[in-house]
Amino acid sequence: REKYEKNLKKAEEHIAAKRHKEAVDALTEARKYAKPGDLKAIDERLDEQKKLVGQGDLFAMMGEREQA
Repeated sequence: REKYEKNLKKAEEHIAAKRHKEAVDALTEARKYAKPGDLKAIDERLDEQKKLVGQGDLFAMMGEREQA
């Protein structure tokens, strides 16, 4: 349970700093130690962060194309 809370706190810090890839990694670790009742909430947050990771990459690619 302690590892779950530690990783969840780390994920929240990464989310606040807009480091979505690191947040996904921390949430994935937290999920390993989560209680069955917490899994749905973790999965929802993971999906949200994964979308933001993909969005960041998309915008980065668009910026590169405009500069070229």
